Amino acid sequence: MKRVVVTGLLLIGAMLAAPVLHAVAPSLSLAEVAEAAVSVKGYYRKNGTYVAPHYRSNPDGNPYNNWSYPGNTNPYTGKTATGNADTYLKNYYKNSNTYTPTYSLPASLNNIDATPTWKYCGLFQSYNSLTDQCECYSGYYMVNGQCKSQRQICTDKYGYGAESAIGGGCQCSYGYRLNHAGTKCITRDSYCKEIDVMAGWDYLEDSCTCSYGWKAVNNTCIPK
Repeated sequence: MKRVVVTGLLLIGAMLAAPVLHAVAPSLSLAEVAEAAVSVKGYYRKNGTYVAPHYRSNPDGNPYNNWSYPGNTNPYTGKTATGNADTYLKNYYKNSNTYTPTYSLPASLNNIDATPTWKYCGLFQSYNSLTDQCECYSGYYMVNGQCKSQRQICTDKYGYGAESAIGGGCQCSYGYRLNHAGTKCITRDSYCKEIDVMAGWDYLEDSCTCSYGWKAVNNTCIPK
C-alpha cells in the first residue's frame, strides 16, 4: 500500500512539473539548467534587507544570456525580466569595472577589423561597404555629387515642361516644345509669341497662326 501511495505521488509530481519546464524553458534540459545556474546562499545587504537563497545564471561576461536581461525567462521561477534593454546594458557595463571574457574569437577572425563602417549618403543613395562609396539607386544618376532621376535631369536642363524620353535622353511634354533657341521647353502659345505677340497656337492646324483680324506676312502678324 505504501509503494502505491509513493508511486502515485511521484507520478502526480512529474505531471505537475513537466508542463512548467516545458512552458518556461522548452529548449533546456535539466542538465543544461544546472550547468547554466549558480546557487547563491542567503545573505544580508548593507541596508539590512535579507536576500533569500536562490539561483542565478552562470556569470560569463555576456549580459545577453542573463536571466535579468529584459525578455529572458528564469527557468526556476518562471518570471520573465522586464525593462529596457539599452538601460540594462548601460547599467551592466557601468557596474562592471573590469571584465575578462571567457571566450575568444577564432584565430581566422583575429585580423578582421570588426569596427562597423558607416557613411552618410545623400538622397537616393546607399552606402556600398565593398567599394566604400555612395552609389545611386537604380534609375538615378550622379550629377555634381547628387543622385537625380532622368526626369529631374531633363527639367533642370530644359525646364518643367521637359520629361525623360523612353529611349533615353529628354523630350518636351505634351503641349510643350523647344523654344527657338533650343534651350527650354515652353508652351506652344509661348513658342508662337516668340515669333509675333499676335500669334498663337492653332490646335486644329497644329501650327502657329495669327489672332483673329490679323494675317501672317513674312512670319509677322499684321492687321488685315
